[in-house]
Amino acid sequence: MKPFPGTSICEWKGAAKYWPLETSISAREAIAWSYPTAQAPYGASSDYFSFYPSRVECLVERVRPQPGYFYGGWITNEIVGPWKGDPGTEAW
Repeated sequence: MKPFPGTSICEWKGAAKYWPLETSISAREAIAWSYPTAQAPYGASSDYFSFYPSRVECLVERVRPQPGYFYGGWITNEIVGPWKGDPGTEAW
C-alpha cells in the first residue's frame, strides 16, 4: 500500500503519513493516518492506523479468543460454535 503524498506534524507524536483506500478507482482522499516512528512516550502507537469515521464505516466489537493454547481464532457475537480447542475437541 502506498501512502498519500505529504505528511503533517503532531507536536507530540511526530510525522504522520496518510493512507488511501486502494480500489479499482483511483483514491482521492486519505481514509487513515499513522505515525511510522512515533516519538516517546507514544512509540507504542507506531505503525498503527487511525481512521476517519466520516470516510469509512467503523465497527467495533470486543472479540474473544478461541479456546485452547494452539488456536488463534477470534470469536465474535456473529460466530456460532462449537470451536476446536475446548476440552474433548482434540479428536475432531
